Amino acid sequence: MMNKVIALLMFCFLITTVACKKDLIDVASLTTNPFDPDYSGAPIFTYLSDTTIDELVNGSPVSTLTIEVQVHTEYFGRPTTYQVAYNDGTGPSTPSNNIPNGLLTIRIPNVVGGQEYCNLLRLANGGAYGGGNTICVTAD
Repeated sequence: MMNKVIALLMFCFLITTVACKKDLIDVASLTTNPFDPDYSGAPIFTYLSDTTIDELVNGSPVSTLTIEVQVHTEYFGRPTTYQVAYNDGTGPSTPSNNIPNGLLTIRIPNVVGGQEYCNLLRLANGGAYGGGNTICVTAD
């Protein structure tokens, strides 16, 4: 009986000691979640390739820059739905069901050869913006 009492007291002591350690976590330093606006890990989006093509739109020639980007979903921790917002949320967004295998295609119409085009891409989930980074490409 005495052993059970001692074991119970030790258990209670350990529980209260561990519970007190929760104050040691610095929440501001937790920046490894890509859905956190303060994310500071590896780039979520990386450039793969680009092409500039001339197309006819309503009978008029238009140069369109197409950029292929890899979305690093392996940083998410678990499979989840997400959107990719362009230009820090001021441009269109693409839902994850339109990003097969994490391969995002960005199309920018009316580009001028030799000019650099940059897009700030950010993750969005549940209406909030998470981490992101900028992809810049020069049109041909």
